[in-house]
Amino acid sequence: MYKSLKNIKIAFIGTGNMANSIINGILETKTLMPDQIIATHYRQKVLMNLKSRLGINVSANNIDACDKSDIIFLCVRPQSMKQLLKQIKNCALNEKLIITIAAGLDLSFYKRYLKGASIVRIMPNPFINVKSGVMALSSSKNVSSNHINLITKILKPLCSSLIHIDDRKINAFTAIGVSSSALIYM
Repeated sequence: MYKSLKNIKIAFIGTGNMANSIINGILETKTLMPDQIIATHYRQKVLMNLKSRLGINVSANNIDACDKSDIIFLCVRPQSMKQLLKQIKNCALNEKLIITIAAGLDLSFYKRYLKGASIVRIMPNPFINVKSGVMALSSSKNVSSNHINLITKILKPLCSSLIHIDDRKINAFTAIGVSSSALIYM
């Protein structure tokens, strides 16, 4: 599989606040270099801002970004996820690692559209902006220990703790670990 982070290409499909926080953290910690990241958004102005501010690759084409990447972060709002999954389902996703940050959509939701794909849900909290807080992840059965090690190398520098929990418990984590900390942070 992936021997080194130097050879990894990551796509961020959707670049809202949380995706921006993750991308910024990955670049600030020098976990990956800007040329290893491609971000998509439907507004050209947002793409140009990302390119000039961070030096990453950008595209308005989600399928192209998926095809060029080893790891795909799905960072659209939950209500837009079904449309996105229908759009990208014909990419060669079985060879890629899919990571989603959408709250409230369990792994079975993704499996309906991305048959055979290795899927991981993560729930970061707002404290990743200061490289603190807890991030939870849950994974489909076909996610290998190599995948988990890779995710840990990429995401652990962004938080004080990265925990692997059962998918049935991740919504509770979201309510307690993410939403409540966001209220305190505000």
